[in-house]
Amino acid sequence: MNGNLQMEDKTITPATNSGVSNLKGDITNLANLNTEQPLTFSKDSTFMKDAAAATTAGKSYRAQLTLTTNVTEESSGSSKKVTIVSNEAELQAQPAVGKLSLDQVPSFRSGNVLSKDIYVGTTAQDKQYQVSDGLKITDTRATPGWKLTAKMSKMASTTGKQLSSTAINMTGLPTNVGLSDNGTETPIMTDKMSKTWQVAGKLALSANPSIQLAAGDTFSSNITWTLNSAQPAAPAA
Repeated sequence: MNGNLQMEDKTITPATNSGVSNLKGDITNLANLNTEQPLTFSKDSTFMKDAAAATTAGKSYRAQLTLTTNVTEESSGSSKKVTIVSNEAELQAQPAVGKLSLDQVPSFRSGNVLSKDIYVGTTAQDKQYQVSDGLKITDTRATPGWKLTAKMSKMASTTGKQLSSTAINMTGLPTNVGLSDNGTETPIMTDKMSKTWQVAGKLALSANPSIQLAAGDTFSSNITWTLNSAQPAAPAA
């Protein structure tokens, strides 16, 4: 198997370090061309740079594959070399189109919490209210890489009552993360791929012995999620 590149009818054989993989080699099954041995070009390869230059100049840039095999005739037992040349595939290099987006964040709604658990706290009882929700991040840029942080505001009621200390302990992520309601920006994770996680959040309450609860009190806190590119910022011009 041998692959060649052509630009304006000029045949080019890429060097070993050109960034082109599986340009040459032996195969046992044609399906391997799509699986174990696909012809690939790294984004910073000389091939891609040459293809981009040809595209910009309006010139033709093509790839062609040559397959060679030996066929044995049953009657005579003689072997004959057969060469198959593929069609020329014209290529164009276009700028990569991608995005980095925070598509879904978990909303931890713990439902009805017992008054006793607010007065005494869940930590002392080793009791935690747990709910699960989804977190989804998409990164389809040519050079992916991102970091996610979050901060949690004070847990308070609609009438202004505040709980002493509340935390959400999250599992289901690459590492377990505790988020406290002190407004501190907390690192959640860094990665280089698009993915969806099912995140479990356990509500942990400290004791609130002096709080005056009333029927219908509802407490809530806001979690602010921030997704930033992990790539170095370009210096100012």
